[in-house]
Amino acid sequence: MASITAFPDSNGYTKSFSLEETSELLEFFEEYGFVVVRNIIDSQSQIEETIDEIWSLLQVLNPKIDKNDSSTWDNKYWPIQMGLKDGGFISHMSDVATKMCWENRQHPNVVRLFQILLKHDDLWVRYDRYGMMRPTKGIAFKQNDNDGSVIFEDRPEWRSKPNWLHWDQNPWKYPDFIGVQGLLALSDTNPTTGGFHCVPGFTHRFKQWSIDNEKEHKSRGGLVNVPENDSIRNEVKQVHVQKGS
Repeated sequence: MASITAFPDSNGYTKSFSLEETSELLEFFEEYGFVVVRNIIDSQSQIEETIDEIWSLLQVLNPKIDKNDSSTWDNKYWPIQMGLKDGGFISHMSDVATKMCWENRQHPNVVRLFQILLKHDDLWVRYDRYGMMRPTKGIAFKQNDNDGSVIFEDRPEWRSKPNWLHWDQNPWKYPDFIGVQGLLALSDTNPTTGGFHCVPGFTHRFKQWSIDNEKEHKSRGGLVNVPENDSIRNEVKQVHVQKGS
């Protein structure tokens, strides 16, 4: 059975590179359209501070949400109107107003990686957003506050939108390479956690796909959803990484 993990290494994670392996990571990126660079943020304290900031932002949206009480993660408290339920995004909280987002964005390793991939020292960046997905299986719920006992339950209704395959670059407006998106993992990911997925190497077929699908699926927006019956979905792979990648 073929692995759902893209290019798994001996530990089950997607093949990754160090920032010093410049030529190797760039070659992989140009071949497959994505690349994992490990330890891009190598400070555990910086990762933990970023996680704490995300929980703080959630509490701005709803003060009843408590990191340490999974019962407060239910739909009646969770800010699903901001896209958190379906897409896992904290939509209206831009990183312009958040300390750790800026510190991560300006980290020398992050800056250097984009310079390598774009082959340009001067970077033109735009702000993005935090992403967070609730667990759906084996969640610990407090059963008794006095003795600290817990019960483990599943919450399938907390699952975010499955198989959301899309292009964030409209191929009918921009058929050629125009930029790179980055994702910083704050926790380890594996086949049970969900996370980022893609079609390795599709960048070489992007323009032809737009030609073949122009009549049926042409979109005027920036985001293009891949049709459910598109055969390209059979080539989707999950990208599993270690935190700090």
